[in-house]
Amino acid sequence: MKKKWILIIGIILFSCVGLGRALPLSDASNCSDTLEASKQKKEQYWNGSYILSIVYGDLDEFSKMGIYYYFDINNTTASITAEGYQTSFEFECTLKEEKDWLLLLYKKTIEASTYVPLEKEGDTIAVITKKQSKYYIQSPIIADTAWNYNVKLLLEKEKTD
Repeated sequence: MKKKWILIIGIILFSCVGLGRALPLSDASNCSDTLEASKQKKEQYWNGSYILSIVYGDLDEFSKMGIYYYFDINNTTASITAEGYQTSFEFECTLKEEKDWLLLLYKKTIEASTYVPLEKEGDTIAVITKKQSKYYIQSPIIADTAWNYNVKLLLEKEKTD
């Protein structure tokens, strides 16, 4: 009987080892609270809408050549829309999160009237990083104003109410 109690207490004490620490018996109920807090932190950290506007120059005296990118990110998926000079596409992405970055992986094309070099599900579309409350993106399909790809560009994150 004594061995069963030791086993039960041991399981309860170490039920939160996956979180990097063991909790005392009185705090075991806080395990799910800690996981929920982690999820909320992720949502506040990455979730939201982002905008990137790149103006490449003047087409003529009346118009500029630019591309506007919109990123909508939620808990598990994201969509990327691009509209502008000779560019129009919308993709659905899956997400992979690490400590300091968020990887956007190609899932499927929703709409595209221009060619984008994505061949298969899981191809990397972009990496978003956060540094000192600013968000940056690097992507093999987004060029800076000098037409260099995979360059870190500043994103504008829309504020939520």
